[in-house]
Amino acid sequence: MPSSFSEDNGGFFGHVFPPMPPPSQFERTLIENYGDLTHCAGLISQAPILAVDVEFVAAKATDSSSTPRLALIQIFDGHQTYVIDAMKLFHLSILNEPFMNPAILKIFHGVGSDLRVLGARDLHVQNIIDIEAVCRSIFGAKESGLQSMMLRSCGYRMDKTLQRSDWTLRPLTSAMFLYAARDAEMTYQLYLWLTEYYADYITAFADSPYDLPIEKLAAEWLTPFLQKDRSAWIEGPQIYISLPASIREKDFTEAYRRIQKPVLRARLIKAAADIGLLEVKELLFASLTALTSEERSAAVRALSKMHVNEYRNEIRALLTDPVYDVRKAAVYALKHLDESYKSEKHSAEIHEDTQPDSEEDDMSPWKAKLRGMIPPDS
Repeated sequence: MPSSFSEDNGGFFGHVFPPMPPPSQFERTLIENYGDLTHCAGLISQAPILAVDVEFVAAKATDSSSTPRLALIQIFDGHQTYVIDAMKLFHLSILNEPFMNPAILKIFHGVGSDLRVLGARDLHVQNIIDIEAVCRSIFGAKESGLQSMMLRSCGYRMDKTLQRSDWTLRPLTSAMFLYAARDAEMTYQLYLWLTEYYADYITAFADSPYDLPIEKLAAEWLTPFLQKDRSAWIEGPQIYISLPASIREKDFTEAYRRIQKPVLRARLIKAAADIGLLEVKELLFASLTALTSEERSAAVRALSKMHVNEYRNEIRALLTDPVYDVRKAAVYALKHLDESYKSEKHSAEIHEDTQPDSEEDDMSPWKAKLRGMIPPDS
């Protein structure tokens, strides 16, 4: 641990499990025609787990759409890697059979952009786990990249020099082909290491098609707070304003107990702070010791925003949290609580000084004379 937060370099200060052996060399196949694509789809449909990665480039000003252009889809089934040329093969719908199969787990490292790019080509994926989110929750945002995590999980140094290549160029160079294939293989390897040592996190972040929708997890007035699009509730319904505090507390408590996904739990905690729902501060206190760092960070920020000073010691303890994101949240929370405490104390002192000591003092002759000298309001 650093001697002060100003020396904190954002590293992970917790226990790290031993690395696994580096991954072996796997067979790799470039898919450039529909016959091979059909064969590939049949093979990967039999696998229980697929690691998926994509390469794409930003849309040009002359493109009809602002969506990035999909160039490659890399799929590793645990034995073989398929690199699918999405520039040569426009019709990819056959991949929806394995992608939409709820019995096959699909592993991504950083899923957001990948799903948007795949969706633009009418490819949709169910039963997903984003291991970048898992790594971020365990080790912090600064150490969740694939390069950092491969060094930690198997002592393998990844060369990322081709990361920003123009993936639309054809023919692919052998270096680009190997780079693309390797990313899917490393994603799979990292998943195995996380499953071995951090199974609770894998369970927490798995995105199953059998999960209940948000509408089933929370009351109607809370669901906009849980949507991915923040503007949905910033500009949306304000039903909660008219609800009695007891109803808001009950609805929030029920949602808190039903929602287990770390991202949704963090959004719910933020919602409590946004609407000043002090009645649930004990639940937020419980989240200070949650498994995932995003929930701990959210609870720290919420309690600070709500000016809850009574948990100051518990927040201070998080200054030594293994994850930098939590430590940083605790530093700013304590600073905010200190400032609000001083401000409230100062206001109270001023208020006390300006109050008359007694009714008799308030009507003392010199004060009465002074009031007589002040002209009445016109």
